[in-house]
Amino acid sequence: MRTARAPWRRRGWIERPLPLLGPPGAEALLAFPPRKLRAAAEQRGLAVAPRASREELAHLLIREQARAQAERAYAGGERAFDSREAEYPLLCELVAAHGLRHLLDLGCGPGGFAAQALGRGGLPADGSYLGVDNVEGAIELARRRLAGDPRARFERCDLAAGELPRAPRVDGLVLAFVLSYLDTHAADRLLRGLARAWPRATLLVALSLDTSLNGAPGPSGSPAAPPARLARRFLDGDRRALARWDTRRLLAYARAVDDHFGIVAEHRYPRAARLVWVARRDRR
Repeated sequence: MRTARAPWRRRGWIERPLPLLGPPGAEALLAFPPRKLRAAAEQRGLAVAPRASREELAHLLIREQARAQAERAYAGGERAFDSREAEYPLLCELVAAHGLRHLLDLGCGPGGFAAQALGRGGLPADGSYLGVDNVEGAIELARRRLAGDPRARFERCDLAAGELPRAPRVDGLVLAFVLSYLDTHAADRLLRGLARAWPRATLLVALSLDTSLNGAPGPSGSPAAPPARLARRFLDGDRRALARWDTRRLLAYARAVDDHFGIVAEHRYPRAARLVWVARRDRR
């Protein structure tokens, strides 16, 4: 299913400044005073803004915890995140449909999307692919996986900290199931930076509904995924369908994508509460 209207306009208004919301975990750190959170961040070698709030420090520490856990997982030969291999074919189709030739994949992981984009014909033979990630273990795996393809290269880059690679030839930007690992402020900064660096690029954003919501804890205490029927109703415009869940984070992501680029189409995965936004600054 596809719609040309921005999803946040159909499902609720998120005003600026955007609320600071992120993946579960930061709330537990808010019990500590800012000085302790700052000391913990500096001890880990993290760059801390002089006037960072307690909430900002908490989200910074949670991001670092996730990065460190991913490094350990890859070092141990394990998968750090859930596989999205089944969702990549739609992204490859969109790459081909929009005639994208030079891709920048932000948060590329161990090269799963790269392998499909370069191997299925989504990217032309004279195209190029640059994958960036903040996990060195993922970058090393991706380099080994795509070592035989001269179109592909990978480098480490801390997107949440505002780092962007040097890549002048970019007409396609890919955020494949990445935004939900960032808090809303970090995601907004990233999207602003991407729009300034590559204003003519087409942006593809893939999201899972269950990882982009807060609230509604399940029996184990962790947030429970919404039932498929409720997720479909919400995506169709029924704001009350997910009343037990805090949907502001998802809507903030949509607001940021639409503000900095402009959502021109929304594609749905038929058997899961996942979607892809196509966005361009020249939509008008």
